[in-house]
Amino acid sequence: MHLSIFLQESPPSVGLDLLRSVTFDVVCKVSLGYDPCCLDYNSLQNSPSIVEAFDMASEVCARRGAAPLSALWKVKRFVGVGSEKRLKEAILQIHMFVGDIIHDKKRKLRERRGRGDEQDLLSKMVLGKLAGFLFFALKA
Repeated sequence: MHLSIFLQESPPSVGLDLLRSVTFDVVCKVSLGYDPCCLDYNSLQNSPSIVEAFDMASEVCARRGAAPLSALWKVKRFVGVGSEKRLKEAILQIHMFVGDIIHDKKRKLRERRGRGDEQDLLSKMVLGKLAGFLFFALKA
């Protein structure tokens, strides 16, 4: 079945879920060199918890920006309730997820003694290949 036919016959939320999965897969692959496999058929039915954590963090941050009074979310953050509590939990989950990927990437690069053809940003940062680029980018 072609993607266009699939999307025409599916509810709009399926198209949005597919777009979200493609976006998350691309960002993870390019930046971290990690494939979360969000485009697998089973993943489209049940999204991984890390995707839900990213969605939660994005939603809460967007609501912060749209809030007429920033004092309300600041109080909720200080007290640790409601959406701010969920944001804190989501950020913790994201940090653990990315931390595990960084740890694994460093281990793999050590095992190969820095030799490899990794094209993701994380590998280049770990190997120090972006240092010159970042220096010139920040200087400009």
